[in-house]
Amino acid sequence: MINKVHQTQPDKDQNNLKAGNNVDKNKYYLNNEFTPSETFKSGYTIEGNTPVNSKNVNNPDNQQSLRPSNLNPPQSSFHTMRLSDRSTSTIQKKVNHTYIILALLASLFNSTGQIVRGYESKNALASNLIQNSTFCIIPFLYLIFRRIKSSRTGVPMIMPWYQDPNAMKQNNILPIENQPKATYKFVPKILMFLMIGGSFEFIGCYFLVLSFHFGQLAHMNDGITSSLILFSCVYILIMQYLIYRDKINFIQAIGMLLILVAVAIVSVFTPDQTQRIHQEAEEHSDSYYEALCILTGLIAAVLFGQEIVFVRVLTEYKVDGELSGYFYPLFVGIYGIIGVISYVIIFDIGEDHYELHDLLLILMGGICESIGMVLQIIASSIGIGGIAFSLANTCCIFVTLFNYLVFSQPISFLQVIGIIMTVLGASIISLDDKITALVQKIKIK
Repeated sequence: MINKVHQTQPDKDQNNLKAGNNVDKNKYYLNNEFTPSETFKSGYTIEGNTPVNSKNVNNPDNQQSLRPSNLNPPQSSFHTMRLSDRSTSTIQKKVNHTYIILALLASLFNSTGQIVRGYESKNALASNLIQNSTFCIIPFLYLIFRRIKSSRTGVPMIMPWYQDPNAMKQNNILPIENQPKATYKFVPKILMFLMIGGSFEFIGCYFLVLSFHFGQLAHMNDGITSSLILFSCVYILIMQYLIYRDKINFIQAIGMLLILVAVAIVSVFTPDQTQRIHQEAEEHSDSYYEALCILTGLIAAVLFGQEIVFVRVLTEYKVDGELSGYFYPLFVGIYGIIGVISYVIIFDIGEDHYELHDLLLILMGGICESIGMVLQIIASSIGIGGIAFSLANTCCIFVTLFNYLVFSQPISFLQVIGIIMTVLGASIISLDDKITALVQKIKIK
């Protein structure tokens, strides 16, 4: 069903456009949801700063290329908020299918980073600080690239915490010559949200390492902790409902249920459970560390989920989710560098017995995670955000297989099923719009 288009332009401008009184329609730009009723068919609009050509608009053949638009702006789902298309645009873009390869590569790089975190988790604080300090390398290179590109093209490089108030308030048709000149002002709230979002990522990584550590003490596979991170999907949906009143549809509810059941399965059905019941001393000790592993893993998932919820807040300030994906790691790296310096001053790092190969391994893990983040950003930018998100989060499968084959970390058959259910649940939540469209298409047939 197509809603009528909301009209916000004053009557004078509308009458000029309808009558064509000495008005060059090619000089006008259409913003947001405004459409003159006599020029467009009801419900058709072009969003963003798109030049309006009267010949193209009045030609019935070309009207088919215009997409229907609702009265209210489209609500971003959690997988589009973080690294996908700009939420303010509904113009269909051509999908570059190489994003599938990039998303799988992102999964492999993220898996490498998580394997290193688990391997070096004996000192959770020190290893987390060192590995997080490398997160700022890729964003720093990105900023250098943007600066070089800006100097070559002559287009000024504007940091996300500088916004043009006129552009944020602009909702009407205006001639190009009457467009107000851009005046960028510092918006401290944007910088604050970016810093807070980075802090959630930073603290979440610490709890992730703690979960790996406790899981190893409980003789669990690190893939269990990696799969718990996907609980963030459930948390994001709940927070979007509580804060923005976004309804949870039936398909999303199925995905949430799968993840919750999977968390219960990987928590309860540990390897050789029937044999360990009679070994009370070991069973109690393992149960204690298992509980800590599950608890810290879920805390990490909540922190990562809250980081993504903050991206939606940033989009309300016209900050692109893709841009947030670069600046979050930048602040994580800054926090890591400050943390390493503080750790060296407060503690004796020599007591941690870090050898050169340990430091190099931790640094490599951090760089791999940074590359994984960037690949996920690129994959979601050129492809379908939900699919890219789902593929990039298959890393728990790679982590499980690697630790089982290389480090002989035990895992039960039911825990494998639980990990697969976690990935499946996250994929269903990510692709709920695609699944809904497919079901409706089948019903029509």
